[in-house]
Amino acid sequence: MTAKEWPRDVVDDQNFTVIHELAAKRLDGQSGLDSLLVSSREGVTRLYYEDGRWKKELIGRGEPKREDQKDNSTTPGSGDHWGTGGADIGRVGSDRYAYVATIDPFHSTKVCVYTKHDDPTHRGSKWKRHVLDTYGTPTQQKHWGDGPGHYVTCADIDGDGVDEILLSMFGPLDRNDDGSLKAAKGILCYKPIHLEDGVFAKWHPIVESSGRCDVGNFYGNGKRDIVSISYSVKDYYQELHPAMRLYKNLTRDDLQTISVSCQRPTNSIFGTVWETISGKETEKDARTDAGKEIMVYLPDPVNISNRAPAGLIKQDLIEVADIEISVEVHPSGREVKAEANEGIKVLYGSLADAKDQKVKRTPFGTNRFPDKESLKPPRPEQQPSKKEPASPSVYTFTADQCSGAIILRLTPTDTTDTFKTYRKATDVDDKVQTLFDLGNFGLETPKLKFSKVEKLWWGEEFTNVEFYNLTGFHFRFLETKQHVAHMQFWIAGPKVDARLHDHTDQAFRELHTCLSQGTPQEQVSGTAKQGGMVAPRKEYYSKSFEDVKKLEEKLNEGAFDYCALMPLEEHGKIWHTLNDGRTIYRKNGTVSYPAHAWRAGVGNAGENVDVWMALEFDARV
Repeated sequence: MTAKEWPRDVVDDQNFTVIHELAAKRLDGQSGLDSLLVSSREGVTRLYYEDGRWKKELIGRGEPKREDQKDNSTTPGSGDHWGTGGADIGRVGSDRYAYVATIDPFHSTKVCVYTKHDDPTHRGSKWKRHVLDTYGTPTQQKHWGDGPGHYVTCADIDGDGVDEILLSMFGPLDRNDDGSLKAAKGILCYKPIHLEDGVFAKWHPIVESSGRCDVGNFYGNGKRDIVSISYSVKDYYQELHPAMRLYKNLTRDDLQTISVSCQRPTNSIFGTVWETISGKETEKDARTDAGKEIMVYLPDPVNISNRAPAGLIKQDLIEVADIEISVEVHPSGREVKAEANEGIKVLYGSLADAKDQKVKRTPFGTNRFPDKESLKPPRPEQQPSKKEPASPSVYTFTADQCSGAIILRLTPTDTTDTFKTYRKATDVDDKVQTLFDLGNFGLETPKLKFSKVEKLWWGEEFTNVEFYNLTGFHFRFLETKQHVAHMQFWIAGPKVDARLHDHTDQAFRELHTCLSQGTPQEQVSGTAKQGGMVAPRKEYYSKSFEDVKKLEEKLNEGAFDYCALMPLEEHGKIWHTLNDGRTIYRKNGTVSYPAHAWRAGVGNAGENVDVWMALEFDARV
């Protein structure tokens, strides 16, 4: 420390342009030399000293450069970012170089993991990139503005010998008028479940803004505590109450060790905990513990042999309103049987009539709003099989000959085909059962329950309104991590209006299916209606949200179409489309919607609730 100057050596001045982060990692034990992990526009690179010279290993190029991005743009907020913004190396048992975690680009919108591919040793190995999550507004995701992620590090938080990923998020650059944030912030924790497939579980243990975090045994109990500092930079992002905070590690000592390299069964469905909120939020805009969800990783039907045993790839998910919901993956050409009282909803691919391949079911149906269609089979099977007579209540579909099919099967627990009604929301919530057991993956299965919307971070306008939400399930392809759809559930009391909205900040196509209709037909007369979806009539369909709101305020009921739904009925497409049916997108990449809302029916003598399922399909699928 008494030296006036340290000797300097140029490691690399030829291969990097904009560098955002450097990390020193010792991968060969205490006697080994440090490696440098470089996060730059060129991606994530490891520099290491060997055989008397510095060598370079490109782990991955990070977020690809778009054709419209400029090489000479370096101003923060410009959106001209690609490559990698930060990286760290995760350890699993004795393997100090088990995976590489990155945030791409900088400031990031994506958190990614590189896992070893083909070569089991880290020398000269090939790496496979998995995108675990995408954050930020739709505009930020188009690389027009910086995202909320800023720093990533790896550490063994729960003491099981496997490093978790800690992601610091300072929050989005755009705030509401009152200063509250439009999206989550804080520290996210990702835990490896199956490294080969890039499967992780996710928790959100810290909600306060974090620009950078680190770990240490600050309380002297042998556990890795977390210290975090808020991000606050003038004229860029300024946290309202910046501070350095220390968070004590309260993980249990009896946590089981999760095997991250177990042999995956062929054609299996993976499930993990996803974004479970700790329930210890202190900020006004923080989400409640209603954030418990399950991520479902599905094999691509194209990669499944049609010779695989029938019924092999199925997973029970949840029971809501006395309807059991499961997900199934069927290879191309596979026959799919359905009972007369079941609902069959296509998530991906299509199902065709076994006798007439032109009659198909697709994720988005065939009808436009205000038309609707039933998820039940259209008619019973007429011709018996050559091997055995078919039940008169069974219908046969065929999975798409090219893409196969991923479906939801909705099976009422009452086989009499009589759908139940519920007086109160608690009558529904008390009977909800989570059927997907995550114990096989070393995880505790979250008990999914409804929360009153007024308690959610966005639900203040629904104070004292009988409106409830249960969220839910995410569906992704296992191989590519491509998001397919998100499933959640809603309850509304008599005459509850879910308020007009048009999804200006969401990039999905949404359809709703009724699970329980709270208003019997005999109660319908005049303005008394059953629960369902409302949207502007055709002549007002392209009106702005503000103009449609004015029509509503003037009580101009003639300006709106109303689609009442009975159990296992789904309304038609509401989003804007071209004449040929293609989806219309806004400039920021979101799907163009007219204003629309669910409006509950009048109920029965002032009681009974509506229960429905919402499916939000990824705009890119």
